[in-house]
Amino acid sequence: MFSKAKPQQTTTVRSSGQPVPPSIISSNLVITGNLESDGDIQLDGQINGDVRTNNLTVGEHAVVNGGVVAKTVMVAGTVNGEIKAEEVELVSSAKVTGDITHGSLSIQAGAFLQGLCKRLEDDVPVGEAIKPNDSNLKAVGGKDNMHGKPAASDKPVAAE
Repeated sequence: MFSKAKPQQTTTVRSSGQPVPPSIISSNLVITGNLESDGDIQLDGQINGDVRTNNLTVGEHAVVNGGVVAKTVMVAGTVNGEIKAEEVELVSSAKVTGDITHGSLSIQAGAFLQGLCKRLEDDVPVGEAIKPNDSNLKAVGGKDNMHGKPAASDKPVAAE
């Protein structure tokens, strides 16, 4: 967190042993719908939907309007939704509005975070806690992004 060391770059490897390049969503591309990949995604455009991948990098001008489930997530842009990952890094230009469930969390000075941070339980394997089919993701705005239903947290609370 305080060192100037360069972040590790992970590479997905095909069963043939050859590395797989990351999928790149360029800055002029807007996708409405969910993304799912077993590899890595470099996002520089906009996604209006959920993202499930191995490693996700959200570029400085990129926007995700939906939930994220990944092994590692590095955010330099904007995420409006819940993040669930083993490792989450928010760099100084990051803007996250939504809860983060993590195994490891790094937040640089200047990053914006509005939401709750919850650490994964040490005795629960990450594969158990973060499932690729996790349908509990919510986009900010009160709708369960996967099904368009109101989120459970949006139910009225009786005043005391």
